[in-house]
Amino acid sequence: DDNNIILSLGDYNHDSMLITSSERAIAQNSDNEFGSIISINPTSKEYNFVSIGHRNPQGLVKTQKGKIYSTEHGPRGGDELNLIEKNKNFGWPIVSMGMDYEHYSLGNEDIQGKHQGFTKPIFSWLPSIGVSNLIEIKKFNSRWNGDLLVSSLKAMSLFRLRIENNRVVYSEPIFI
Repeated sequence: DDNNIILSLGDYNHDSMLITSSERAIAQNSDNEFGSIISINPTSKEYNFVSIGHRNPQGLVKTQKGKIYSTEHGPRGGDELNLIEKNKNFGWPIVSMGMDYEHYSLGNEDIQGKHQGFTKPIFSWLPSIGVSNLIEIKKFNSRWNGDLLVSSLKAMSLFRLRIENNRVVYSEPIFI
């Protein structure tokens, strides 16, 4: 991106959904890189935060139109497709579409899934599909060009996504 490297970093399981205070949530703390997407200048070796509040980003792509998307594992549901923009906060671990693995209670039901004050995913898979990498489809078929192709570890399939006006309007599972 503009001669910089865009890198996604997870929270390395430091956070859990039972952390409801942003002061204790490592992915909400810009004093470290955990749970963030950063832009690195390879010449100066300096980096800047692009976005924070990520749990476990898996795929990252910059499209021909210049938009950056990431796929991200949610906990027990709530895998996400995110439109990455500068200075956005995606809310992990304070909010998620998923649930804590050890409890059926989320501990913060009043805000769970609403993402008030945070950037919402543009698409979420419930139940989880085990998202992995994603690519933009180019020079394949005029009906598919520009769509995203997301790989799934759990569902052992691909998902073709069409995005219009920053919203997924079409999701086609392609079973393998």
